[in-house]
Amino acid sequence: MQRALNGRDRVFWMPASQRERRLALQ
Repeated sequence: MQRALNGRDRVFWMPASQRERRLALQ
């Protein structure tokens, strides 16, 4: 999960779905 916050990686999963992003934060 932390690797997704790397930067360019998070750019592909962030806009993918705000709902999924919240679930990932939990």
